[in-house]
Amino acid sequence: MTSPLLWSGELATRANNGAKPKLYSPRPYEDGSSVTHLDEDTFSPGSPNAVMTPVLDPGEIFHSPGPVALAMLEDMLRKPPANNAQTLPTKPINVKALVGDKYALVTFDSPTCRRIDRITGYNVTIDQTGEEQVFTSSPARITGLKNGQSYSFTITAENINGKSEAVTTNSVKPQAGVSTITIDQNSNARFLATGTYKSEPVVAYSDSTSGNLKLATYSRKKWSTAIIDGNSTSSGKSDRNLAGPVSLCVTGTKTKQSLHLFYTDMENKDLRHAAFDGKKWKYEIIDGDGDAIQNYKESPRRKTASDVSISNSCAVTTDGLQVFYRDESQGILLGATLTKTGWIYEIVDGDRQTEGRSTGDVGFSLKALAVGKSIYVLYDSVLTLSSNDIATQGEIRLARRNSIFPEDWQYSTLDGPDYGVAVAGYRLALAQSGKKVAATWLSANGNRLPNPDQIRYLVIDEDESPGSREVDNYGTPGSPLVIDDKSILFGCEKRLCAASNSSTNPKLMNGAILDGVKDGAIVTINKVRYAVTSINKKLVLIKL
Repeated sequence: MTSPLLWSGELATRANNGAKPKLYSPRPYEDGSSVTHLDEDTFSPGSPNAVMTPVLDPGEIFHSPGPVALAMLEDMLRKPPANNAQTLPTKPINVKALVGDKYALVTFDSPTCRRIDRITGYNVTIDQTGEEQVFTSSPARITGLKNGQSYSFTITAENINGKSEAVTTNSVKPQAGVSTITIDQNSNARFLATGTYKSEPVVAYSDSTSGNLKLATYSRKKWSTAIIDGNSTSSGKSDRNLAGPVSLCVTGTKTKQSLHLFYTDMENKDLRHAAFDGKKWKYEIIDGDGDAIQNYKESPRRKTASDVSISNSCAVTTDGLQVFYRDESQGILLGATLTKTGWIYEIVDGDRQTEGRSTGDVGFSLKALAVGKSIYVLYDSVLTLSSNDIATQGEIRLARRNSIFPEDWQYSTLDGPDYGVAVAGYRLALAQSGKKVAATWLSANGNRLPNPDQIRYLVIDEDESPGSREVDNYGTPGSPLVIDDKSILFGCEKRLCAASNSSTNPKLMNGAILDGVKDGAIVTINKVRYAVTSINKKLVLIKL
């Protein structure tokens, strides 16, 4: 790194009059300058290529990166030469076996030098039977196994010269999943929310297949479904493709309850509201259809023209109905409260660093929960991004208050770099657990970015710092993520798993691949707990 270094790309060499361009590589190494610049002495001030040297003199003006730098970019955009591998491939890394239902998933990463190795496939051998199967990518799904029996696997990478050194996985025991009960056999419910309306469970969901917002209602031991909005010309309804995030709340008591659905119009990027009083539905746009984007520095708040389709979550306190949602255009968290005179608007977070707030990019994922007069809003905050827009630092934050007044918000950071993880966020969940409030979220250490590798959880006002759940043998944790007073439901390598609140091992709930599912929920029917999610483009229940 400190020897004379030359760029060997064909195009940049040609642009430099046939000489390989010299890179800046002084002794000692200079962080931020060495290797990433052209040599200062070779490309003197005033030459068209001097802009890519580490030092610019006062008065130097450039209107182009220079022919050498542009040619270097073209060199980097070229495909590697189509030559054959010269040696045996190096062995696969991060090899792991994951639990399945009569199958196992073998996950692995390509060797560091895969481009040089020219790998043509990966050979996976079941150690107990000697059966070998060939795969071209991870994960490898090994079928035909027996539940309850231990299996391990040996994997090699192969190219035209032969096989790499073998690597053996951990041992796993496949386990039976739980059968499903179908609610809607023709809906891919990517987003959903549940609640209890007039003593019966209801599920609101966005059908990504049709673009409609739908509602499933349980009554007299059977489920019925109805289209609530989307692709319609009826009065008040939308004729747009909805199929975005949805939240559900209930106001009133007993027979005078009203059902409220908040959902996004993914074409117009608006936040919509449908309210049912037991007889008819009423529709309105809460936000997103304003005259212009309201700058976060302006007050008082009003309707904005921002993209408000990323996330939303509602809650009902004794002060009324409230909904919270991300302003994608400015990276802030907004709120709207229904009063006797209509909706009033506010910024919850993301606009400043005073009064406990943050200037992070907030609210990609959020959940709101009401407990009596108190309202809790749990949300993520991205602090830093890499050059390719991957979060490299992120926090989980909590805002809470006992009123509807913006000045009453209290803020805290529950997890993030100060707690030993690089990024806390991705997905999160919030629930009342007895008289307490429990929160869970996904997090990632620096060596696993951008994929989460932990499930973190905390009982608010009781735990001083978050705990972690070990889920290694079930794969990368992901959506859906749900918590209640007994367990955490989570996606595991795009399948569905559950972990109880005790120290017992997680359990595979269903081994089917969840196709793009973001949300799940837990409902209780006749004192039996069920997970609600979408599997194989069907809205289903899974007994917990």
